[in-house]
Amino acid sequence: MSEREFSWVKKGRCWVFGHDIPHMGGVVPMHIVSQMRTDPKEIVPHLFEESIPGFHEKCAPGDVIVAGRNFGMGAKMQGYIAMKALGLGLLCESMSFLAYREAIGIGLPVLTGCDGVLDTCNSGDLLEVDFKSGAFYNKSQNTEYSYSGVPEALQDVLSYGGTTGWLANWWHLRKTVQLE
Repeated sequence: MSEREFSWVKKGRCWVFGHDIPHMGGVVPMHIVSQMRTDPKEIVPHLFEESIPGFHEKCAPGDVIVAGRNFGMGAKMQGYIAMKALGLGLLCESMSFLAYREAIGIGLPVLTGCDGVLDTCNSGDLLEVDFKSGAFYNKSQNTEYSYSGVPEALQDVLSYGGTTGWLANWWHLRKTVQLE
């Protein structure tokens, strides 16, 4: 995936979750994580099913998950695979380094360190979020906020759809240079 195909901006509905949402049992059920499933087709129907049954049928590409502190506790990737497959973005006050690394590695647009973000929107609000710059616009409330965007060092990884895409591009460039 080239950067031209990657959109840094998500425009859609807001889905608000609170603080301390565990990955296993909060983002996806325990059986999905324990079976180490990685196929989006198998994971997507279970995303947030314990708090919003049928979430995958209610959300749409461009929608944004907004959460508080300690989102996705536990370093598992299944929920981030499902979020990416559905075309979602994620803003949270905090998440562990391992969870952040998993989300970026999967290619999910995510902003963390968004202090007070839960106070800026309600579920169902229409949002526009630029993950590169950190610009946050709540169209429903006509309010704007600015958070730190995705760090420059990680922007290439996201623009290629995650670590796998970034490495494939790196390998292609490396082979091209060796041929010259």
